[in-house]
Parts: sequence; C-alpha cells; structure tokens
Amino acid sequence: MMFSKQLFILSSRPSVELLQHESRDPVSFFLRTIITIISLFIYSNAFAVTPTQALEQNLSQLHSMQANFTQVVTNARGHVLQKSSGEMALLRPGKFRWVSNSPTRQLIVADGKKLWIFDKDLEQVTVKPLSKSLDNSPGMFLSNSPDNLSEYYNVTSEKNPNNFLITPKAEDAQFTSIELQYSNNELVFMQLHDQLGQTTKLAFTHIKVNSELNPKLFMFHPPKGVDVVAGD
Repeated sequence: MMFSKQLFILSSRPSVELLQHESRDPVSFFLRTIITIISLFIYSNAFAVTPTQALEQNLSQLHSMQANFTQVVTNARGHVLQKSSGEMALLRPGKFRWVSNSPTRQLIVADGKKLWIFDKDLEQVTVKPLSKSLDNSPGMFLSNSPDNLSEYYNVTSEKNPNNFLITPKAEDAQFTSIELQYSNNELVFMQLHDQLGQTTKLAFTHIKVNSELNPKLFMFHPPKGVDVVAGD
C-alpha cells in the first residue's frame, strides 16, 4: 500500500485581547478546531475521477473514529498561542466527543441534536443547536450527504492524487483553506487556516476507524451546580 500524506492550513492577525478572548470562548474554540478536526478523517482513494468524487467516496466509508490528539495554535508570525492534548471520538452522523485534558479541562459533546461545551475550570456549560454549529464548516463532511460536497467546497489535489486542498465557497465559512496529511490511509496530521489568520496544527495517534463505539460517549447531562448558558 502506498504511503500518502496531506495537510491542512490557516493564518491570522488577531489582537492580543482578541486572542485571549478566543482562547477562553468555548464556542469559538470549537468552531476553530473541533468541527474542523472531526470532519476530516477520510480514507484516500485513487480511483475517483475528480478530487471531489474521491472525498465523496471516502466520506461514505467513514462511520466512526477514535484518536488521541495534540494541538498547537500559532499566529501569522509563528508564535505559539495555545497548546492542548486529549482524546476524541466521532460517530456519523453528527455525533462526536472531544476531551481536552491539558492545559485547560474542556469537554465537547455533540449528541446529534445539540452541542454541549463543558468548561470544567469555569464550571460552565454552553449548549446550542448542533445545526447552527455545523453550518458552513468542515463538520458538514460528516453531517451532510457526501453527494452535496461540491455545493459547499472546492476540492483540488494538485500535489498528489491522495492529497486534498479544500476551500469553502461560502464567504462566512469558519476556515479559509485546509490541507490533509495521511499515512497508510489514515489521517495523521492536519493544518488549517481560519478567518482570524491563525494556524491550527493537529497530530493524531492511536487511530481507530469504523470500530464499534459506546453510545454513551455521545450523551451529556450537565453536572449539578454548574451554570448552563444557551449559545447563539
């Protein structure tokens, strides 16, 4: 089997105050990283006629996935703004779990209808409709039909038939471009450019694809005593 790779990029120039706000805003953090991340666990396919068709075929094969992750966010000058690590799991359609253990403790759960974001350090839960969280985002790779991929994204693979560059057609999308890096048909690294110009790099290890997952992973009940806030 051929060794194939892909990458995922983004860049930004936010102010220091904005960066500090974004790092603590669970909804913005989710949009910038989690939605983007979970949607990109796709298998390479060299037999499709176009890159878009390749992604459509690969997406139809993805049903579930688990992995450990490390994440690094940098600004346009390459200065590190944030580092984190943890575990993630997804179950198509529309369910995922993202656990950040370091440096801040945060749990994000999508149960198919709602998105729950639990900041353990702040003792606060933010809840919002999942549909609003996934609009114009890479999460549509998992939540929507692969047949609609060309409606929302431009997909190219100039460097390698198995390497995909993805750009959204919507002007209000949460990212500007994505590249994916695969090894042995598994997504092992991503780099993304968002609208703020920041670069988010994610490395994945201990990847399991299409294994049976416990449905309880994608359920969430706010702990007693925490504040519950409705998101936009």
